Amino acid sequence: KNLMSVELLDFYRPDEREKNLYLTRIPAALPRPEKWGKLYNAFSPYGLLYRIHLVEQDADSSPLEYGFVSFYSGAAARRAQRELNGRLEIGGTRIRVQFSDRIKSAAAASPLLHSSRCQELANYYLGFHGWSSRVTAMEAVPNSVGTVCYHCRVEIQIAACRGACTGSGVGEVPHGPSEGALQKAQSIGVAKKQAFSRAIAAAFSRVILCILPSGKVGAHVVPSCDPQCDLPCDLLSVCDLSHDPQCDLSCDPPHDPPHPIT
Repeated sequence: KNLMSVELLDFYRPDEREKNLYLTRIPAALPRPEKWGKLYNAFSPYGLLYRIHLVEQDADSSPLEYGFVSFYSGAAARRAQRELNGRLEIGGTRIRVQFSDRIKSAAAASPLLHSSRCQELANYYLGFHGWSSRVTAMEAVPNSVGTVCYHCRVEIQIAACRGACTGSGVGEVPHGPSEGALQKAQSIGVAKKQAFSRAIAAAFSRVILCILPSGKVGAHVVPSCDPQCDLPCDLLSVCDLSHDPQCDLSCDPPHDPPHPIT
């Protein structure tokens, strides 16, 4: 029973139904920034938000509209739905909050979180000092015709883990022979930035956060059979963090914040 209540979070897009809430009866007449702000203030205390999406309609044709709120954590979404459904009021109207049945899957898009999202999620649960990263390789890809191409390899370490997880990424930017040295230098910078971002996302894709019912947080590193990875294929690293995480500044949950396993 205790194991069933442990929540596992990965660094992929939270497309599961249990993490996405469907909101109806949102007053269309209110300015968009006001609606977004009210929704953020209402839902962010329950956990880190992935997105708030409002589907706006012409206030003259329909006085009410709908939207979506997505969490990284299914437990956070369930608490929010249970406590805010029919109780959240915006513009004098009580909002209906249900789980979404219409989750669009972007087949062409990568399911991996963007590197900035990965870092946001890691900072929220592990704390700003609970993990670190370093670039172990940044190399130009030879024989790239018509492009500037770089390969990056990144290593991520999580506090108190026995090893590190690595990820690779490639950045490629079009570059013609007629472009000057300044333009090429700019293209190199963009290609390196793309490669680093994709390498970070790839490395975090091997990390799983373990959220215990008490709010304590552990982290597992998924084994890799990459011959360039420092971890053996049969190793599963379990973090034993010994510091309090610093939550993302935009979220200040009233519930007990996640804290490391001791």
